[in-house]
Amino acid sequence: MKRLLPLLLAGSLSAQSLQLVVNLRSGAIVFQEDCGQLLDRSIPAGSLFKIFLAYAALAEGSDPARTVFCPPSSPTLPVRDSCWFRAGHRNQDLVQALANSCDRYFMTLAERVPIDAFVAFLDSLDLVVQIPDTDHNHEYTAGESMVGLNPHWRFPPLKLLAAVAWLVYGRCVPGGNSLRILEEKFRAPLRRGLREAAVYGTAQGFQENLDFKVSGKTGTFVRVIPQLERSKLSGIFVGFFPDPEPEYCVLVFNAAGNGREQARAAGVRVRKLLAAGKIHIRR
Repeated sequence: MKRLLPLLLAGSLSAQSLQLVVNLRSGAIVFQEDCGQLLDRSIPAGSLFKIFLAYAALAEGSDPARTVFCPPSSPTLPVRDSCWFRAGHRNQDLVQALANSCDRYFMTLAERVPIDAFVAFLDSLDLVVQIPDTDHNHEYTAGESMVGLNPHWRFPPLKLLAAVAWLVYGRCVPGGNSLRILEEKFRAPLRRGLREAAVYGTAQGFQENLDFKVSGKTGTFVRVIPQLERSKLSGIFVGFFPDPEPEYCVLVFNAAGNGREQARAAGVRVRKLLAAGKIHIRR
């Protein structure tokens, strides 16, 4: 079930970025900017993992209306024991937690999903978890890995985009074989969460640049740079537009910057493509 494949070193993504825009009707890649040949490599998913964890938990019987309290926390506490949002998100249900990318909610949710079942679910979406047999990987618990805090779990970008598109919207993207039969009742809360993320959550920057409804999910992870003895934030974003019947999806990854910044960059890119007549949407 867990297959071991070669990994990039944690510090080797420096100054690398990727932007992809895919037409969901034709499957064509309408824009591609790849600084570092990342399409041929594997990248961390960060908090995009929360989308997959949400579906897996719903399939295990979790109630999407159930709330988890995310309290204020000290910046000295690690995220795994609190949340990235130090002021606290307060009470969060599944849709709100997806929109805000609440770590406390999803760490609680991870307690309900066996790690083997989660990895098998990813495998069914053609996402092979690339787990390195290194000491660094053992620094992370199963829950931390399922929430997206483990930067050593990586996927090829097109397969990651294909899995999210299929899981949330039932749309196919070239380069992925995510054809597992999924239940609509579990998909619906995911769509609402990604839409709310663009309205008031971590993906607001994507919506701010566009005059039609969009949806998306951000991801941020800590990249350790052993040579410099420090760490750095890297970010990823996957978005869909227009909502609720998307015609296009976009993936933005940057080794320098958080997920919010990549959501904003995605909005800027889509706006430029629209202005240049490279993409067209039905109003």
